Amino acid sequence: MIYLSAQPDDTYFIWQLEIQLKNFNSFSINGEDIHVLIGFNEEKGLNHLYVDLSKRFEKYAKFFFYPDKRIRKQYVSSIRPHIIAQHFQVYTELGLEDIFYHDSDIIFTHALPDFERLCKDDIWYLSDAHTYLDSTYINDKGDTVLEEMCEIVGISAKQVIENDNNAGGAQALIKKVDYKFWLKIELDSENLYELLFENTKKYRAQFLKKKVKRNYVPISSWCADMWALLWNGILVAQVKIDKDLDFCWPHNDHSAWYDNKIFHNAGVNHLQDKQYFFKGNFMEEDPYDYDFSFVSPQSCSYKYLEAVSEFSSDRVYSFEDVTFLMAVRVDSTDRLENIFASLTYLTNNFKTNIILFEADINSKIPVKDLPEGVTYIFKEDHNPIFLRQFYINRLSLAAETNIVIKYDCDVIIAASQLNKAVLSIRHGESQLCYPYDGTFVNVAGALRKFFVKKPDIRCLFKYITIPNQSFTSYGGCQVLDREAYINAGMDNEAFNGWGHEDKELFKRFKILGLEIKRQIGPLFHLDHKRLSNSHYFSEAEMKNSFKEYIKICRFNKPELKTYISNWHKENGKV
Repeated sequence: MIYLSAQPDDTYFIWQLEIQLKNFNSFSINGEDIHVLIGFNEEKGLNHLYVDLSKRFEKYAKFFFYPDKRIRKQYVSSIRPHIIAQHFQVYTELGLEDIFYHDSDIIFTHALPDFERLCKDDIWYLSDAHTYLDSTYINDKGDTVLEEMCEIVGISAKQVIENDNNAGGAQALIKKVDYKFWLKIELDSENLYELLFENTKKYRAQFLKKKVKRNYVPISSWCADMWALLWNGILVAQVKIDKDLDFCWPHNDHSAWYDNKIFHNAGVNHLQDKQYFFKGNFMEEDPYDYDFSFVSPQSCSYKYLEAVSEFSSDRVYSFEDVTFLMAVRVDSTDRLENIFASLTYLTNNFKTNIILFEADINSKIPVKDLPEGVTYIFKEDHNPIFLRQFYINRLSLAAETNIVIKYDCDVIIAASQLNKAVLSIRHGESQLCYPYDGTFVNVAGALRKFFVKKPDIRCLFKYITIPNQSFTSYGGCQVLDREAYINAGMDNEAFNGWGHEDKELFKRFKILGLEIKRQIGPLFHLDHKRLSNSHYFSEAEMKNSFKEYIKICRFNKPELKTYISNWHKENGKV
């Protein structure tokens, strides 16, 4: 039997597939039997995040990528039968297989369905979905709805009504079909969706004629592919609801988790997102670092979040081609605590290279206490101004990886945000990527102390309301293509210490025509005492910083390239 899911290459499905595949693996399902199909836009190309997903989960499932060649794309879900048809055309032997066709938002609960029993005959087994798929539901939406839907599929209303007790969907065990079956599902689902969506006013008028004392709720046109699959199934086989494929919903009591073998993470809307986990809040980001303590332990939603938490706790991102560059001067106890908190956080979440560079009169960092894997370098420096740009440039030249990350010692960013930024560089999407959206959140007081003792970013998301910030931050962390960064001049050493150097780097990359991206989510800044190297060192340096930034902004590309080729000499730092 083959476990089959199909979805477009939207970021939204990545974290759902991660949770699902980890869950499937926990039940010892052979990865060779799990087919994950991804559809992509031919003009845009495949979302590189799915390339990364397929590599990370290569032992958990087999991934297949197909172009979206649909002529009609009004109905989003028709991409599923569309790419499945392509899959069955390439792998014709699948026509002899039993296929468990499922969504990406399900996981198994306490046990697997008895697939051995379900695969013994030729009957198609479905999850119970009669409340929103049977003829009673359809007829309630208008007098002619059922007949018009049946005409599209080529089935009689009588056949549909006779099968009402077995009106199932969502998850289905389908047996012995070929690619032509899936092509018809695609066509029928598109036509059904168009019919239902475009005739809402007509069906409402039919409903109102009945003078029913309740508001009209349009038929769920998004279920078009479910009706197409169910009714085409009736035409070629016997279909039957089986209790082993029943599923529980997020809002169900947690006892339903043990009464059903499948959990379907659906049925929650934005009005309920303070009671249950609402997946719609995570269309562009994953939920791993967020706090969900508001979800009742008595709900099935809580059980699903346990799976989310388990995956989050186990993940360590592979960053062997990345070097974190952290140049520091320890000017307070706060700063030292922040260094250790940041390093602990990074080493807990990434398998990577980290260079910690300290420049001062003498070393203030207890090297023996540093986390394993951190390379420490000390440079005696009596200059009262901490020339961070100068040292970062030397570290960048010494780094042996294709990607470098300029990382301030007081910064904490969600691991998933950093991962997406690295993938953006890795796959050539950008040469400079900010792993946050420009939102800078200061963490002070008791919460900072709590994080320093236990560097778990979930506590920051739990106790801090992310503000709607009026300005965009450019500092704290930049993920860079090392070669492009070097060719662009690296950091501008005309800035002496703290100033406009971060925004200048952004402006310079933009003028040079290099690709710049941002990732969704905030940057957390661990508070510290603001001493001489945390603001303009002097009035003269403030003027110098403004002057240099404005100079860069006024250049065109050829002028800037000429300036970059000479500026190390001009700055007296050859």
